[in-house]
Amino acid sequence: MAHAFFLDSFLLYSVSSSTNVKTGIAITESGIVDSFTKKHQFHNSAHPEKQWLDMGHNEHYMIWAQMETLRNFAKIWGVIQGDMPAGKYSVTITNKFDTEIIDGAKYLYFSSVNIFGGGNKLLGIIFFIAFGISCATLVSILVLHYVFKLDTKKLVDSKIEDLVW
Repeated sequence: MAHAFFLDSFLLYSVSSSTNVKTGIAITESGIVDSFTKKHQFHNSAHPEKQWLDMGHNEHYMIWAQMETLRNFAKIWGVIQGDMPAGKYSVTITNKFDTEIIDGAKYLYFSSVNIFGGGNKLLGIIFFIAFGISCATLVSILVLHYVFKLDTKKLVDSKIEDLVW
């Protein structure tokens, strides 16, 4: 278990183009972890005196401690409820996690998501194509089995007998 995690904080402002007045935009920091992860993967120890952090309530730690498979990764920090209209914005970042010691870098990006995930439609299209191919394969096997009375068990058994060990 890591004894350090990403502690940076962000303040987002909408800047009026005419008066340059900054108006704060609320960033929700709770609800960024799904309920399964929160309930089953991160809970407080039976020995709280040995625990360095209250894991049951710190959602930023839960996100940080989840394993990533690639070297470059993104972690959610917060959620902006509602739309952000086109305009000028300002971000104040409190840097509390130095990446120079690990020869790393940090980036801030905004992403639009919906109930099905991110705004990238390619992955969804690939899943639908794979689903279509699977359904077509299933239908063709059923047609071979019921319409043409092809006994798939005999077909498989004969192929197994042909194997030479």
